[in-house]
Amino acid sequence: MKTYITLSDLIGGEKNSKEEIIEKISKVPLGGVFIILSQMNSYGGENPGIRKIFLDYLKSIGSKDLSQVLGDSSLYSEQGLLTLWKWFFVYGNYNSINESVDPIIGVNQIIHLCIAVSDYLSDEISEEKANNYFFSNSVFNNKSNLGSDLARSSLIFGEIAQNENNFISKDFIDINKMFSDKYGYSIQDYLAIIYGLIAGFLNKGTNNAAIRSDWNKSINYFDKTHNPDLGKKIIDEISTSFVDAKIWAQTSINNPWDYTLFRQKPLLKLENGNFYPINLSLLFDKVLSDLYFKIRETSPKNSTQIISFFGKCFEKYVEIITKETIESRKNNIPYEFIPEFSYGNKRSNKSPDALIRVKDTLLAVEAKVYRLKMDSLFGVKSAIESDTKRFAIDPINQMQNRLSELKTRSHQIMNGVSKIYLISLTFGYYPTLKPFEEMIDQMIDASDLPIKGIIHMDIEEYEFFLELISRKASSPASHYLENKKQLAPYTSFKNFLFSSSLYPKRPQYIKDKILEHSNNMRETLFQTALR
Repeated sequence: MKTYITLSDLIGGEKNSKEEIIEKISKVPLGGVFIILSQMNSYGGENPGIRKIFLDYLKSIGSKDLSQVLGDSSLYSEQGLLTLWKWFFVYGNYNSINESVDPIIGVNQIIHLCIAVSDYLSDEISEEKANNYFFSNSVFNNKSNLGSDLARSSLIFGEIAQNENNFISKDFIDINKMFSDKYGYSIQDYLAIIYGLIAGFLNKGTNNAAIRSDWNKSINYFDKTHNPDLGKKIIDEISTSFVDAKIWAQTSINNPWDYTLFRQKPLLKLENGNFYPINLSLLFDKVLSDLYFKIRETSPKNSTQIISFFGKCFEKYVEIITKETIESRKNNIPYEFIPEFSYGNKRSNKSPDALIRVKDTLLAVEAKVYRLKMDSLFGVKSAIESDTKRFAIDPINQMQNRLSELKTRSHQIMNGVSKIYLISLTFGYYPTLKPFEEMIDQMIDASDLPIKGIIHMDIEEYEFFLELISRKASSPASHYLENKKQLAPYTSFKNFLFSSSLYPKRPQYIKDKILEHSNNMRETLFQTALR
């Protein structure tokens, strides 16, 4: 956790007025500055080389030594830079969109304006609002792994969703056909194009400097691929123009968490056809997170069938990775994987989605294809409370009820169980922060079951957990869950692994799928016309 510096912090005086900031922005050569801003906003965190450029600049103009004022604070944050984009779109001089700028001058202009705008990111807030601010900030700054997202997308929306044998016949929906019918290309084609775009911006080329001059791409970027027109079509779909961005930013400039347009259209496309990302991590989201919504839009808004199908696909994914990892473990801990099963006379009576039994310990996993509401990302209290209930409280209570029913029925799965751990597993990320963990604890129903721990994880964290308990020198799963509960109750599971020097890793099954589907993406892009 770090804080960002603001101009008033740095100079120890009043913040610049909005009129002063607007005047400075109006004089910025947007063409050159946008390319630099795109790069600064695309690699997450602060680049030490860029920080040095600004500190050297301060020294060159005779500024006093500000190292003590800066301390460990960041000169710029991802949120601050995205907000600066909005200010540039609203107040920048469009006539300068083709003007270039010396990289060092451009960096200094951006940081100076970013710390000035950062004074307007938040007002004085109460403790309650601060909790919601931390919530939004934690969600915003959580980054998933591109390779893992690619593997999940291909598995969930490709392999699993296409296999009718994974579902009861009345539950099956051919989302791949629905997708192709609506958009004119397949999910595989779409992922290949996004993969190709990301690869182009991740490739550092021959210039390893902090700022590259060859950053922007031409509209002809996909001309050497199998289907250049498809590349252009998808670029258009996920790009915004300066004019459209200006219109949107005018309505959202006072909401520092609203980056809706940038999430929907993470590329800025100029009139000459050149384009570059507003933020590269938002382009990453197109691989999995936003693909969910793109598929959702293939059916009527009031239809719940496709959402239910998504849920079943996700549950199957959890079943597959749990089974694969447990069965290929490198240790001799006697884990037994038990997939979801029905019991009693009602079809709705089902066990948790995945159970892992080891001796007298039972781990229960309930998988929900939930994502946070947009209002939660904006820090709206009622939305955060609603999502807390959906993500953690309801799934935990559901598991307790199901396991209690199994115990009452003397089901064999409960024989000899003296320790139970409950894992609420969600498709999207939910932060681990003390105020919200305390809310969860207070709202979990009382139970006569031997519950030893409850935890919520997102899918990435669950994959890390599976890999951890499959290692050759691993301790039993309960050991890590107990340590997490005792040593880091208000830390996310992923950060607990880092702080405990357990080094989170992907399961081998996911690694293999990343390699397989990365190769598939390349083949899709570069297959010859005869194939």
